[in-house]
Amino acid sequence: MTETVETAYAKGPPPLPYSTDADAGRLSLDLRVTLGDMPLADAFEINLSDVDPRLHIGDLLEQLFGPDGARDESIARRLDARRNPDLPEMYEALLDVFADWRDNRCSLGFHRNHGPEMAPTDDLGTHLRAPSDAPESDTLRSVRGDTQGSVRGESVEPLPPLLDVVVEQRHTPLEYAAGRWYEGDLRLLVDRLQEHVLLYFAGRLGYRLPAEPESPVDSGVLRIAERLAEHGALTASDGLVYRLTEDAEERLDRADSEVEFAVRLYDLFTDVVYDDHGRIEFGTGRGLDLRVDVYESEGLDAAETVLLRHLYDGTLDGLDADWREAVLDEDFFVELLIDLADREPIDADVLDAIVEAGFAHLEQLQEEAERDTQRRRLAARARRS
Repeated sequence: MTETVETAYAKGPPPLPYSTDADAGRLSLDLRVTLGDMPLADAFEINLSDVDPRLHIGDLLEQLFGPDGARDESIARRLDARRNPDLPEMYEALLDVFADWRDNRCSLGFHRNHGPEMAPTDDLGTHLRAPSDAPESDTLRSVRGDTQGSVRGESVEPLPPLLDVVVEQRHTPLEYAAGRWYEGDLRLLVDRLQEHVLLYFAGRLGYRLPAEPESPVDSGVLRIAERLAEHGALTASDGLVYRLTEDAEERLDRADSEVEFAVRLYDLFTDVVYDDHGRIEFGTGRGLDLRVDVYESEGLDAAETVLLRHLYDGTLDGLDADWREAVLDEDFFVELLIDLADREPIDADVLDAIVEAGFAHLEQLQEEAERDTQRRRLAARARRS
């Protein structure tokens, strides 16, 4: 009776069975890696020799794509770029994925193509398969563990076994932000984000929060209100409706000022073009949004800054009453803050140069604006005289 294996990914034709002799020692294998639903045509492929089949899957991937995310020239030289010119680019992309994982920007799951989920501690030998284009004789000999036979008097060179890995990447901006600015306390981060949203809708959009819950959603929102009340930001009016205190109004005013400051100082970095030759341009309409990188380089809490920016530019105003359900769902904040995790890596020295050039450009724009204002004043004075 054939055992049914739960399969999350089935790309291309299914592979063929392969068995290894427990005492066979080290072997040569082909590794193929794809990300999520990426087609096999875009896969990273490399042949690995002298591999211990008892090596853990996670250790093998860490050796290839880490541990510090740096490019390993010895690996890069082994890529068959003549057969597939895109392999070096695929290698760089996987380096970035594993670097993000180590930086807590994403979580990774591993699956065998046409097979089950793989634990990082699984021996790679248990997940080896014969490639689907292997000759039938190879398949039979692999199953028997016999690699020296011949079929019909003809010698056949066996193909190496295949380790066909599918990597699932899920961006984790909340975990990243909690580790960077909240000492790893994810609950503290989410509480603070929820409080910002509630204060905004109550203070800027006039939402009246009942002191007694009228629905399960109200009960969840009231728990946020109770925390704010403990901090002196809300108080119950006649025991019926929560209202904002002077402390809350001051907190909202501070948030307004912070957003205005951030927009004035950092929105220039919404559209940046740069290259390896030191060229840096702003506002071309074809650049990258580097605001999160700049927030971090300037020592700001990027999670709070991005959330406030979304609140005060009206991004969430269209939610209407749905904001009450959204604010209770962590996935709502994951989507809002996805830019913290899903972004292209940038060298620290390059970022420093971009920040310096940006502030110099901003100063130049301000000087030009002041000169233009002065010219208009002089022209107006001349017309009056």
